[in-house]
Order: sequence, then C-alpha cells, then structure tokens
Amino acid sequence: MCRFGMWTSSSDVVDIVERKPEMFLDLSDYDAACPSVVQSHQSRRNVKYYACCPEPYADIQLNMQLVRRQ
Repeated sequence: MCRFGMWTSSSDVVDIVERKPEMFLDLSDYDAACPSVVQSHQSRRNVKYYACCPEPYADIQLNMQLVRRQ
C-alpha cells in the first residue's frame, strides 16, 4: 500500500482527486525485464479532518498486487 497526500496544504489549496481506475496506473513504460508484474490495483480517496484545523486533508491510497514473473 502507498499513500499519496499533502500534509502541509489542505484540500482547499491542493485537492487530490481520484481518476478512473483504468486511467490511474499507466503501465505503458513498464520495463519488461522487471522480475514482477502488476496483477491488480485499486485506489481510494480518503479525507481526514484534524482537531487543529477546520479544512479537509485528502490523500489517495493505492493498493497494488505484484506477482513474480515466471
């Protein structure tokens, strides 16, 4: 799992949006010599509010399943 987000700027300043699943992970430059291949991937946008601040803070959580080439 990887999580991408901004913790210094709220979503009011930098808003992270989730793209369509078929557009999210671009594998066009994926190296064929890599020992692993992406079998599946999912993404989810999370929004969190902190006690200190009224603004929302968003991130994108990316889950990828890799399998070893045979």
